[in-house]
Amino acid sequence: MSIFPKGLELVRDEEPIPVRICRADPAGPWFVIHVNRVSASKFRAVSQRYAAPAGTKPGSKAAKLHEAKFVEAFCRTSLAGWEGLTLDNYEELVPGSRFSGEAMDDWRSKRRELPFSMEVATDLYRDTWPDKFSDLIIRAMKEGVEEAEAEDEDRKEP
Repeated sequence: MSIFPKGLELVRDEEPIPVRICRADPAGPWFVIHVNRVSASKFRAVSQRYAAPAGTKPGSKAAKLHEAKFVEAFCRTSLAGWEGLTLDNYEELVPGSRFSGEAMDDWRSKRRELPFSMEVATDLYRDTWPDKFSDLIIRAMKEGVEEAEAEDEDRKEP
């Protein structure tokens, strides 16, 4: 049963939104996150589900546990994948980080990309400044949904 009048069907855009995050090497690829279109109600539900209960001391073990669960849920809900996460781009995003190891030179010279994983995504979320990562994702979700809603409105007008 639809909440809309007979003959109307709501179709939501499911295509992820590409968001440019950074490009540390001018000759290298952009690090682009593919962000799912998440409604405000779904985002609020995730936020509320993993919010620390009232009275939880900030910085306490319980608060840190709720924060960790929220970060994982946020990344699972909002991220569809990425491209261009080279070692240079990662180091650009995470202050004070650098890669080492026997394979590092090969990865760096070939501009190999780290594959998408929830573990790396949550690490980036935790270790980057919000204006460099999470704020861009939230803005894309918000603007992507608003853009889709505006397109729906445009289609309704005669």
